[in-house]
Amino acid sequence: MTNTAPADVLKTYYGRAVAVGGVGAVGAVIGFVLDTTQAFHSYLIGFMLCCGLTLGGLGFIFVWYCTGGRWGLPMRRIWEAANRNIYFTAALFIPILIGFKDIFPWAHPENYAHNDNVTRLIHQYLNFPGLLIRGIIYFALFILIIHLSNKWSAVEDRPYANTAAHNRRLNILGGVGVIVYFFAMSFAGIDWVMSLKPGWPSTIWAMNLVVGQGLLGLSLGIIVGSVLVKYEPMNIFMDEIVFHDNGKLLFAFTMLWAYTAFSQFLIIWSGNLPEEISFYLDRLRGGWQYASLFLALFHFCVPFCILLSAALKKDPSRLVWVAAWLVVMRWWDLYWNIEASYHGGHFMFSWMDLVIPVGMVGIWTALFLRNLMKLPLLPLYDPHLLELVEAEHE
Repeated sequence: MTNTAPADVLKTYYGRAVAVGGVGAVGAVIGFVLDTTQAFHSYLIGFMLCCGLTLGGLGFIFVWYCTGGRWGLPMRRIWEAANRNIYFTAALFIPILIGFKDIFPWAHPENYAHNDNVTRLIHQYLNFPGLLIRGIIYFALFILIIHLSNKWSAVEDRPYANTAAHNRRLNILGGVGVIVYFFAMSFAGIDWVMSLKPGWPSTIWAMNLVVGQGLLGLSLGIIVGSVLVKYEPMNIFMDEIVFHDNGKLLFAFTMLWAYTAFSQFLIIWSGNLPEEISFYLDRLRGGWQYASLFLALFHFCVPFCILLSAALKKDPSRLVWVAAWLVVMRWWDLYWNIEASYHGGHFMFSWMDLVIPVGMVGIWTALFLRNLMKLPLLPLYDPHLLELVEAEHE
């Protein structure tokens, strides 16, 4: 039994990803020449999408370190391959710094001279040194916990991995890591997206973003798993129970995303305070109301109804289409959050909002597939794997 990814299949997808990334890069160059400001806005969408793909599975790895279970075992190396793109994602942050004046409205404090609260916020928090320093801190934390996770996970490719000390170390990393990831990504999301509307308060927006990243991580695992399940050793360990469990997680996170989004809307709409309600007023008029309706229907209602089926969640050939659609809806949600902050009340969709993010994700996917081809698909000496093998032979 081989424990490596099927190279021929992944190389085919790798070539396609490189082609998509190359076309997107050409489109990005054209976009920056034609309209630099709009290109930076679209770039931010792609950057946040790549962040979600890189970090979306990290929380599940840490939860699995604490809880174990069959659901996460075949998914681990898929998520670890995604995590290894953290250096690429960090590099993508550099253009954000270069174009911060085109991206962040708070970079022009003269526009908020009439608002003392926002002016004070810009002076104390929303400024370039703060953006730079906090960005370095966020990525340093992400790189640290990902490095430890990958390093200690690699130990389980060797025969002496099943020790009490190693298991305890992973338990501790799981507990600490999930907290570090959640808070670091929450503050990063506030800095990079929520601050596009400086002074707008919401205590649940960041959680909604992190839940969305969880959806991306689950979707990525299901999509890649549906390809690998045809080959050894995944065809042995990634059975309908694993897909069913991850399908249930996808269902749960779809509901959690909707719950946090609706809770934010309900509280703000009921409060009807001018500094809060403007966020939704911008998205409920001028054509944005149709974009908002599309988001509610196809990010929640339709996937919710489809994922009610237990038979579908057990069938990777059908579940993969739901996962792929949710990746598309994560792009739409980021577009809805970002572009409406610039063009609130007047719907605007640029071809760059599609081409630049798709190109960035194409390059990200090529790097991800390269990582995956280098990793053993299963940690052969993980105690959970040994327990699973023993249980199936009883």
